[in-house]
Amino acid sequence: MRKKVLFAFLFTALLVPAVAAGQTVTVTGQVNVPPPPTVVVDVATPPPPTVVVAEPAPPPTVVYAEPAPQQQVVYAQPQPVYMVEEPEPETSPYWAVFSLNPVLIWFGGLHFEFKIMDWMAFPFQVDFMYFGVGDGGFYMVGGLTGLNFFPGGRAPEGLYVGPRIGYDHLGFTEATDDYIELVRAGAIIGYQWIWDSSFAFAIGG
Repeated sequence: MRKKVLFAFLFTALLVPAVAAGQTVTVTGQVNVPPPPTVVVDVATPPPPTVVVAEPAPPPTVVYAEPAPQQQVVYAQPQPVYMVEEPEPETSPYWAVFSLNPVLIWFGGLHFEFKIMDWMAFPFQVDFMYFGVGDGGFYMVGGLTGLNFFPGGRAPEGLYVGPRIGYDHLGFTEATDDYIELVRAGAIIGYQWIWDSSFAFAIGG
C-alpha cells in the first residue's frame, strides 16, 4: 500500500511540471522592466595640443654701402741709391799670418806671425839663401824674431813697428871649415794688408 502511494506521488511530481511547460501563458498589461545598469568607462582625456606662437621675423635691414674710392696713381720720383761702405771692425778677426818672402836675391824666408793682443803680435822668420859659384856655392841659414806693435790696435793688420834680433850662419859648400856666424839686431817698420779672401800682403824694411 505504501509503495503505491509513493509511486503516485512521484508520478504527480514529474507530470505537473511537464504539463506546465507545454502550455503557453499569455500575459497582457504593462510590464515594468528595470533599465540596464549604466556602465561608466573612464577614458583618459588627451592633453590639449601645444600651440607655439612664432614671432614674426623682423623686417630686413637695408644697408647702404658706399662705393670704394677710386685708386689714385702716385708717381714717385726715383731716388738715387748711395752705396755705403761697411765700416771695418774695431779689431781684426785674424789671429795668425803665414807668408813667404819673395826677395830671394838677398834673403828668402818663411814668415809666421801670431796675434798676442789687439796692439801686439809675435813674428818669427826662418831665413835661407844659396848662391852657386863655380863648382861650389855659398849658403846661409838663420832665424829672426822680435815683436810687432800696431798703433791702430788691429793686429796683425795695419801699420806696425818693432825690434828684431836674429842669428845667421854663412858658409861654402866645398869648404865646410870656413863659415861665418852673425848675430844681427835692429828695428823694422811696415804695413800689412789682409783681404776678405784671407790673402795677406806686407811691405816693410
